[in-house]
Amino acid sequence: MSNTTFSIGSWLFDTGNPLVPGISLILLGSLVFTLFAVRRRLYGRNRPRALLIMALNILAFAVVILLVAEPRRELLLEQSVVLVTEGADLENGILPDSDNIYVARGLAASAQKVQALTNANWLLDIGQLALREPALSTMKINGYGLRSDQWQNLPDDLVLEYDPPTVKGFTEMRWQRQLLAGEALAVSGRYRSDQSESVIQLRLLDPAGNSINEIRIRNGELFSMLARPKSSGLLGYTIQAWEGETLLAEQTISVSVSTGSPVRIMVYQSAPSFETRQLKNFAAAQGAEVLIHSRISREKSISQSVNPAENAETGFSPQTLSEQDVLIMDGRTLTDMDDLHMRWLQSAIEQGLGVLILADTSLVESIDSFSADMFRGFGLERDTDAKPSAIPHLPNDIPIAIDLPLPVASMKLQITQPGTETLLHDGQGRVLVAQIRNELGKVAISLITRSHGWFTSGYRDAWSDYWSNIIAAVSRPRNDSFLIPPADTAFYSPGEKTPVCALSSTGPVTVLISPPGNLDGEAPFEIPLVTGEPGSYRHCAWFWPQSSGWHQIQLRSASDGEILDQQALHVTAEGQWLTQKRHERVMDTEKQLARTKTDSALPTDGKRVLEPLNYTWLWWLLLFSASMLWLERKLDFDV
Repeated sequence: MSNTTFSIGSWLFDTGNPLVPGISLILLGSLVFTLFAVRRRLYGRNRPRALLIMALNILAFAVVILLVAEPRRELLLEQSVVLVTEGADLENGILPDSDNIYVARGLAASAQKVQALTNANWLLDIGQLALREPALSTMKINGYGLRSDQWQNLPDDLVLEYDPPTVKGFTEMRWQRQLLAGEALAVSGRYRSDQSESVIQLRLLDPAGNSINEIRIRNGELFSMLARPKSSGLLGYTIQAWEGETLLAEQTISVSVSTGSPVRIMVYQSAPSFETRQLKNFAAAQGAEVLIHSRISREKSISQSVNPAENAETGFSPQTLSEQDVLIMDGRTLTDMDDLHMRWLQSAIEQGLGVLILADTSLVESIDSFSADMFRGFGLERDTDAKPSAIPHLPNDIPIAIDLPLPVASMKLQITQPGTETLLHDGQGRVLVAQIRNELGKVAISLITRSHGWFTSGYRDAWSDYWSNIIAAVSRPRNDSFLIPPADTAFYSPGEKTPVCALSSTGPVTVLISPPGNLDGEAPFEIPLVTGEPGSYRHCAWFWPQSSGWHQIQLRSASDGEILDQQALHVTAEGQWLTQKRHERVMDTEKQLARTKTDSALPTDGKRVLEPLNYTWLWWLLLFSASMLWLERKLDFDV
């Protein structure tokens, strides 16, 4: 039976329980029978007594029905509280005599001042606030605010009051947490000081403490810096902020650099090009395996191979595609494929192949006719007003080259759905290279079709960075099951919820997490990874690290314990990157505030809650009426 209610005034009666209507009908029938019995027994002898006994029976039956139906009254309640978070202005923003002050966990700097508020309520977890204040409707936030995951534990319909404090220091920082040997480390962010007009000098130090990059920025200006790790391992770079001879701040940039096996590249193009010639030479110098198929006429093509593996397949076939890490092709080659070759390609992508498509007019004209799986998330159209050249920037806004732009196709590459990742942009928001994951593989589209100008003009490091970043992003994972690297903006701290995710097509997987040095009795522990959606290859779990430093993570098969992949995850030490984390809380809180202001459905007049009936007096009424009825039968006499 469906859950239904009916109301009498402000009272609601739930009839969703199938027993309620049945029991009520039985009770009503019993009441009618009882009233007739009382009338037959007493009405002729003592009419007032008969009426009294009938009234007691009606009362008893009504009480029983109310106990069964569980009536609730709808009330409009309002409750406003002050939430104290780290960075709170306790002297100017909170009244000491208020009864509705709640203090969020993790308030370190202001703990002594908060303890002076005798009426403050301490929260071990932010989710306790909703339990303690079920009628919570308005909340004033004092301090840096809450993280996005903490906001998920509070009602969505809160009316918020928030005046964010100024965060001084390093903010909006990002860099790659994991690198392959030879890749450049790109560091970007902002630095904010007390003086709005001050000039800050930034220094990037290598693990040995040597300065490798220095720049000067204005206060709050977005900066970018590059470094080239000279060794593999778990490395710690240092970034410093100076004003004159005064050291303002110093933070550690942790990065894991590993050596990888040579990448396997296949080029499938409609005509020979100088671009692929330079790519072949570059890849060969890096020890990569390169296979190039170039069409020279409608019926004829030529093939070249560099560093081929023994007995390697060379034709375009499922076997060949399964042996490649990256397939690079122009749009014309893709559009000329027949259905059979297209099915081979789609299957190879789903099994992990990375595909980079160099956009051309053929691709623009035919993109809508392709499988939605291959190009979902992309929008591509001609744009005659677009600039014909651009200097590619990494996602963290670091330009790969400084003063020599590359030719860009007269097209607009749009991201049409979440999950699509921008690999390169022009610094003004125009997407130059973007990719989207397709099962285990990736598909990327590039508007840059001629990058060799950098190579021939002497910008060989920039050209190498350009292709290294693209190939590393698009390339097939080393295994069918692998750990997803942490985001470039991820900062984890002891005691905070930390995600671990993997992509696996081999079945259930677990992770074995080894804390740094297994200090304080922290032995390795294993947690299962669970999939979010049926049929998805993505598996995730969460843990709460108890110490800082490098945590070793191994991805294991749940069936036989085989190690499928491993990586190192860094948890920042106490006092590290505080300004970054504070800025993130401010931004997350402002996002929540913006949502409450733009959502017209949010109530502004309090919360409607259902208050259950006080059953104590009902039980007393039942006891009284039952006692009187029992006493009447016990003392049955004529009056």
